[in-house]
Parts: sequence; structure tokens; C-alpha cells
Amino acid sequence: TMIPRNSVKLEALAFVNGLFGYYPHSGLFRRVREEMGLSYSVFSNLVRAKGIMYVYAGVDSANFTLVQEKVMEELKNIQTCKFIKAYLEAKRKIILSGLKAIGDSHSRLIDYNFIRNLYGRKKTIKDISEKVKKISVDDVIDASSDIKLDTVFTLGKL
Repeated sequence: TMIPRNSVKLEALAFVNGLFGYYPHSGLFRRVREEMGLSYSVFSNLVRAKGIMYVYAGVDSANFTLVQEKVMEELKNIQTCKFIKAYLEAKRKIILSGLKAIGDSHSRLIDYNFIRNLYGRKKTIKDISEKVKKISVDDVIDASSDIKLDTVFTLGKL
């Protein structure tokens, strides 16, 4: 992505990741794996500290190009607001639940504070939760527009 780790868009990018492919009910999994049967595993992940989002897809080499096209179509669906708005609210609940769970685990709280201090982040869990509650469809579309394809690689021959 073109979103730096201290950007105000970071929380919206978490929504993008959730809609795109982080969860089993996200677009990539539903479409590429379940509907089209092109992949035995497909997901996206966001490395917040680096502003990097990547997609992993376990595919047969014969399906590589088609899967790559479908991954880009799913991203385009988010960038052009072709997703079900109810999914946005579902992601909001999941993200808020995850933030709340940080305080329930000593190791999560240590991890959170370590990363927060390492990168000089000032926001508390409460601050982030308030921001998440206010994320709009427009915020998600705006953050998704900063995602650009950078590198594609395969572990086998095509």
C-alpha cells in the first residue's frame, strides 16, 4: 500500500483487509475458493508496521493467471464500492471485539504496547476503538485506492 504506518487511514485499511481476504467470509475466500474452486487457500494480510498488504493463494500453476485476475477484481470491487455494506458492519464488530480482547490477555497487551512504543504511536486502544466506530464506506474506498500491485511471485514453474 502507499499508506505509512502512522497514517490516519490505517484503521480504514484494516477494514479493507477484512473485506478483501483476511477472514474466511471475505471476498477472496468466498469467490476464488468457494464459488470458483480455483484455490485451496487464499487470504490477504496486512503488515501494519510496514503498510504492506499481501495476498497468499495456494493454486495449481494452470490457474495462476486466472487467480491473479480474480484477486485484482476483488480489490477493484472494494475500490468501486461493489461490496455488501452489511459486511462493513460485520468487520467493524470483529475489529472492535479484537481490540477489546487485547486487554484480556497479558501477552496481547505486551505485544500491543511494544509495537505502539516501537513506532511512537500515541493512540490508546480506546482511541483506536472510537476511530473504528466512525469508519465510513468512503474511508474504506479511500484507503483501498492506495493499494497498488507491487510484486507477484510463484514457488513453482508456470
